[in-house]
Amino acid sequence: MPAAAKKKVEPVEEPVEEPVAAEEPNPLLDKPLEKIPAITASRFGLADEYRNVWRVTCDMDTKPEHALEQGYWAHVSMNLRPGDRIVVVPDNFAWELHLRVIGAGRLYAHVIKLEFYQLTPATPPEKLPSIYTIGFAGAHHKWRVVREGQPLKDGFETEALARRWAANHEAAVDR
Repeated sequence: MPAAAKKKVEPVEEPVEEPVAAEEPNPLLDKPLEKIPAITASRFGLADEYRNVWRVTCDMDTKPEHALEQGYWAHVSMNLRPGDRIVVVPDNFAWELHLRVIGAGRLYAHVIKLEFYQLTPATPPEKLPSIYTIGFAGAHHKWRVVREGQPLKDGFETEALARRWAANHEAAVDR
């Protein structure tokens, strides 16, 4: 075999230029950090021990802006403390508002909005073919039977239970 055939040819690697990121000034990194003491055990703990999460069910007529007013919390402000979270939901579940308590005192609470969700309200799929109507009145009143605009009974867990009660009531009244 000729000597040239035994010679191994290795591929030549071309230098690859790596992309260079444009350096933007960072005001936090440009200044040296001041030395501060490390946190102590008294400042470290489980979040559930230092804050509460409250749930408020308000009337359907309440607007989210009402919950941001300090006086809105007058009757419950003694239970609130800075850092608490409040989830506000109207009876018909049309929206959901998450708040953080910044400060609270006698007859007031200062809250800020963290999150807001606009939801689709729960509605019954169909109406009764009579003078009775069935409607979802929110988490507090649940399913309700209404006759000629006046609520007759509420608190039904399901629409089917409300319909059965309305049918029985209609049969009893029509005797």
